[in-house]
Amino acid sequence: MSINELIIRAIKIEASLKPNEKLIIGEHVFTYSEFAEILSKKHNSRDERKLIKMFLKQAEQLFKNNMEFKNKILELAGVEK
Repeated sequence: MSINELIIRAIKIEASLKPNEKLIIGEHVFTYSEFAEILSKKHNSRDERKLIKMFLKQAEQLFKNNMEFKNKILELAGVEK
């Protein structure tokens, strides 16, 4: 499973745990459930694809450079460390 797949899986699980908690991506504010819905859509608008790409790029950097974030993603995604 790729890092991006792990991150997406973790976000979807986080959305089920705290659906109304806010998630700030750039200048946009979503609830976890709103963003998980965008991630789940088969056909996203160009703006949504751009937003997802930006989010995943930043999240991947955090995953690679921040052990606490990495552990949280792995835990949420159900992956053994």
